[in-house]
Amino acid sequence: MLINIFIFNIFIKVINMKFIEFGWGHSNDENPLKSGAYAVTEALKNIENDKYINLAFLFSSPDYEPEEVLNGVKLILGNDIPIVGGSARYSIINNEPHKGVSVGIISSKYIDIGIGVGLGVSINPEECGKKAIETAIKDLGMAPKLVMVFMDCCNFEEEVLNGIIKKLGMCVPIFGGVTSDNFEFSRTYQYCNDVYVDSVVCVVFGGDIVPKITVGRFTERELISKKTKGRVTEANKRYVSKINNINALDYYMSVFNYKKLGEISKDREFYFTHQFGTLDLNNEKIHIKGPISIKNNALVFGSNIREGVELIDYEIDKDKIKHIFEEVNKSILNTPPQYPHAFSFLALPVYLAEIGKDKTNEWLEVLKDLYPLFGFSSYGEIVFSEYNNYTIALCSILPDLANICIKEGISMITKYPATKETIKKIYEMGGSVKIEELAENLGIHRRTAYDRVEPLLKHGFVKKEGAKVELTDLGKLLLEKFILKFW
Repeated sequence: MLINIFIFNIFIKVINMKFIEFGWGHSNDENPLKSGAYAVTEALKNIENDKYINLAFLFSSPDYEPEEVLNGVKLILGNDIPIVGGSARYSIINNEPHKGVSVGIISSKYIDIGIGVGLGVSINPEECGKKAIETAIKDLGMAPKLVMVFMDCCNFEEEVLNGIIKKLGMCVPIFGGVTSDNFEFSRTYQYCNDVYVDSVVCVVFGGDIVPKITVGRFTERELISKKTKGRVTEANKRYVSKINNINALDYYMSVFNYKKLGEISKDREFYFTHQFGTLDLNNEKIHIKGPISIKNNALVFGSNIREGVELIDYEIDKDKIKHIFEEVNKSILNTPPQYPHAFSFLALPVYLAEIGKDKTNEWLEVLKDLYPLFGFSSYGEIVFSEYNNYTIALCSILPDLANICIKEGISMITKYPATKETIKKIYEMGGSVKIEELAENLGIHRRTAYDRVEPLLKHGFVKKEGAKVELTDLGKLLLEKFILKFW
């Protein structure tokens, strides 16, 4: 009988068995075309097999000319590989936030990709979302297992997401964020094989993958609050002009005891850490809302605010933000199945990246078990059916080893029928055996035993050390999920 722990601890030890490869590269060359070319060249160096490249993520500083960056990437990558992403004040590679150009490349024969773009999110947001996801699914040609969304900063993010969900349904996980600039909120752009503004890009993943998605939120542990409550009495979408029937900016400065009236709009360090938030209906989740900007004596929030909503004061304790990363990391690692992580994608609030410049490396280091880690700084984060601000959104992509091992096993057994009997015999003899002893138990010549073991080695179901062969975790999974079940 196989030990069940192999289902929950499948960390593959087979050398060179990479079912999903992820390469990453970065450049901050002043020339945008060169920067794009350098970044993708560096990313390709981190991939052993470029035969199965499926997709390239591309994030670049809003200070660059995006068309030139894209041309630089295509100069190396060609025109046949889908390229998606957008503008970002910071891009993320492992434990480093970067400015410049960052490229992430997926290469796997087990993944299928479809992409789509919807134009005019500020004009017809819901239809734009529908168009993007409909085009992407059609391009994929199969049922999606994951949707990634990269959206313009348009003030209608919730409506765009609603359009995507209406076409997609609630069963497929959605992950993504809003592209960022240098806090102008007007220079964001998106990549989808071309450069777009006022758009939403959908990337759908099919094939043998398992996505794990989680979101980290602020709790009372990371916040300081006087529990001052104010009701929004005048608002227009994200612009709040009155709270408790007084000027919203005056109310804000009074609550947080800020004295320098003429400087508040420029003091991002202050208002990014001194926020208003709301509680959900059960008073369990804290939703940090804003301000993310101050314009014309009004508070600009990260998502829509209705009149009548009760706001609570929260001061963010930078020294405790690391705890949110620890919870996010724990959530991903403890969620089954325990297959090896191919790569992880992070949407990090640009506001946290800005106030935590001296701590971001430390925060990202918490996620080292999920490297390679790639991502970007976002104006808002999308997880499942929710659009949030000030949340840490993480998606880890894993190979679906159960499906892969069955497919590889069927292919191998169809071509080499004797491998079925051979792997069963290795298992019956304790999972590790000398070739000579294996041959004797099978009643075959030692040379024939070597020939039978060769396909098992090639597909990663056994490994060989000297004259001894041993089942790998993938081989044990094949036995449990397929061979011992049906033969």
